Amino acid sequence: MLKRSFVVMLGVFVVAATASLLLAAPKGSTHQGEIVGVDKDAKTITIRLKDTGTGDTDTKVYHVTANTVFKDKDDKPITLDAIQAGMKVRFKSLHKEKEKQLLELEVRPEKG
Repeated sequence: MLKRSFVVMLGVFVVAATASLLLAAPKGSTHQGEIVGVDKDAKTITIRLKDTGTGDTDTKVYHVTANTVFKDKDDKPITLDAIQAGMKVRFKSLHKEKEKQLLELEVRPEKG
């Protein structure tokens, strides 16, 4: 009986731990666009998004945080200083505390 109770409690613990990890992970949403501007002092990046369904474009400002991850086209880490207008990017963002925050920004390879 004690062994069975232990197995049940262990199962409950595993389920609870997995659920808490999933809830704690930043979700965010992934988009593609083109860098329009970078304000290094304000730590913001303006990105033009294109709706693939309608072809409409929308420009939004995203805030860079201490946790924002930047990657180049080879998936290697880069800094905010390497980000320039005109770059094609794929990025993950999160709407938090009344602002759009960048979680991850990846420079896309130029087509050629």
